[in-house]
Amino acid sequence: MDANTTTNANDNDMTELSTNETPAKPDDAAGIDTADTGGPTNSAMEIDSIHVREQLLSQLSGLVPATTAESVALARASSPRPSLLRVTIINAMIGIGIGSFFFLVVEILAQPTIPITPLGVVSLFVMSALIGELTLLFDLQLPYWTILLMHCPLTFALVIGWILANRWFIVLSRHFAGFAALFIGIYLLVWVGAVLHGWLLTERLNRTLRQRNQQHDI
Repeated sequence: MDANTTTNANDNDMTELSTNETPAKPDDAAGIDTADTGGPTNSAMEIDSIHVREQLLSQLSGLVPATTAESVALARASSPRPSLLRVTIINAMIGIGIGSFFFLVVEILAQPTIPITPLGVVSLFVMSALIGELTLLFDLQLPYWTILLMHCPLTFALVIGWILANRWFIVLSRHFAGFAALFIGIYLLVWVGAVLHGWLLTERLNRTLRQRNQQHDI
């Protein structure tokens, strides 16, 4: 009786063990948490967005040049550009403003003064607008100094064309050295102004980004 009782007890224990065991899930065996498969959390997405904006600002400021095609594509996708017509009009207006300003400065300082004629004014506007359009060269995927070496001679050629259109041959024949020095001085002033404007714009964008990050942290 004792042997049969012991055998039946062992059989019952084995039956209970087989019914209580459940097969392990493949995800649990692999160490995968199925609760996290729904994608990144909101906080992670916000942190990634902040990193993207900081990378874009660094590329725009020129402090950290883009080194991969992915970063260039990201910068273009994150900062949509205005239409070509709008850019052309803005560049022309800026060029006319700068050209007219420096012409008036030279007119004040020149002895004798430069004669102002309708042809001179119209040709000044055309030359200044074309010089403004030359800034489109800086959108080319070329080294900065290479574009600058292209931009400066083309600007000088437009100024020479303006002088020839107004038949101011005496400037080129007797005062070419002074004219070239004046051109280089004005070109350097405009270039320094453009660099300073870009730096101030970058600083303003960085300050705005820092303020938004601080408000987000609060």
